[in-house]
Amino acid sequence: EREREREGGRESERDVGSTTVWRVVGGRVVSCGIGGPRNPTVLVLEREAQRAPIGGEGGDDGEHGEANVLESCRSDPEVRRNACWNGGSESVPNGWRSVVDTNDGSNERTDGAHTWPRNVEENKWCQELTRRTDGSIADGRKRNVQVAATNDMMMWESLRLAVEEEMERDPTVCIMGEDVGHYGGSYKVTLDHYKKFGDLRVLDTPICENSFMGMGIGAAMTGLRPIVEGMNMGFLLLAFNQISNNSGMLHYTSGGHYKVPIVIRGPGGVGRQLGAEHSQRLESYFQSIPGVQLVACSTPRNAKALLKAAIRSDNPIIFFEHVLLYNLKGAVGDADEVQCLEKAEMVREGKDLTILTYSRMRYVVEQAVKAAVAEGYDPEVIDLISIKPFDMGTIAQSVKKTHRVLIVEECMRSGGIGASLSAVINENFLDDLDHQVVRLSSQDVPTPYARTLEDCTIVQAADVEAAIKSMVPIPARIA
Repeated sequence: EREREREGGRESERDVGSTTVWRVVGGRVVSCGIGGPRNPTVLVLEREAQRAPIGGEGGDDGEHGEANVLESCRSDPEVRRNACWNGGSESVPNGWRSVVDTNDGSNERTDGAHTWPRNVEENKWCQELTRRTDGSIADGRKRNVQVAATNDMMMWESLRLAVEEEMERDPTVCIMGEDVGHYGGSYKVTLDHYKKFGDLRVLDTPICENSFMGMGIGAAMTGLRPIVEGMNMGFLLLAFNQISNNSGMLHYTSGGHYKVPIVIRGPGGVGRQLGAEHSQRLESYFQSIPGVQLVACSTPRNAKALLKAAIRSDNPIIFFEHVLLYNLKGAVGDADEVQCLEKAEMVREGKDLTILTYSRMRYVVEQAVKAAVAEGYDPEVIDLISIKPFDMGTIAQSVKKTHRVLIVEECMRSGGIGASLSAVINENFLDDLDHQVVRLSSQDVPTPYARTLEDCTIVQAADVEAAIKSMVPIPARIA
């Protein structure tokens, strides 16, 4: 982020590094700039009262007094994990100084040189602010500033933390893919991991999906636990041969001599005007490959817990992350929390009908259900999580209770996950159904770039609400 300053009546630019800097005008925060690779770690900045605020004109103690502003230097003001940047030196803009809570409990701050202090020990976290009993930190003048203690984080942060924790736990875990190293991944899931684990465990690869997928499978066969990131799930079609003929079949074709504990993960789904080639839903492409599990996360909490479980699994797992959910914010579990990869998640219990969904469609369904409940309907919502194999125990219990099934997916209608699920339900629970299984899926067309046309190709909340009302008769609703 380049912050503009007024120096000697002329405007100049100063590179303050890849962090988030809150803009202060008249002693209050009015906006912030989101930086790059070091955005997730916490730095604390204090604007000295006698200096002009960045973006302001002049200023002195009379104008701003002791209205010092202390904010965590990140995209969200809530301090979650670290109290300092675990790295070298970085430039600080004029008029600011750092106040850092270090491992040894002392407060380090910069002098006129304006440099960040280096951490006490390489690869060691600074003291976590969230563990402070009074929820505060002290600056150089011994005043306390309250800091919100929370374990909320965005999904990309929870995925990043899952990878970090598993790499710390198991030295055989490594990650490879395009731009996963120094750039931090296309959605920052591997941000700064190369600094902590080195360039061999966080390996930048050429733009050659078939080659590095094969390398990952070979690494898994010989004892490592690789995570292979596809910059976009659509690109993994270039590695389809390796995924289908090798990752899923080698355990069988080797007579059990080899196992392939590999996680293939990356962003997919319909974004915001990403065009047809970057809006692929590949669940249906991979579901017919024997020996491969498919998992779709939907919340920051289950994303972290499921990814940790996937990394520990001895099976090849394709881990789907929706491109529009990376900035979804929510609570996450601790380092010991893992989630069963084959278990569906009950989102809402009800008695009128069963809605089966996964990934981003969970939130489209929740929006529709909220409106339907206000009118007296009582749907049950299940997030599949595992889209191969299906959690038939949870599904069966719900179908036998509600006798109606609505499947909502972003996958294509022809040959999609919903088509397979509908067939299984009809084959096993036909006598329990009081209504035909209804599927709401994306249209069988390339995803348009135009936003209005794009919306027409995928399921909207109004479609789900209309389906609920058409499936549940008035007498059943009243009863």
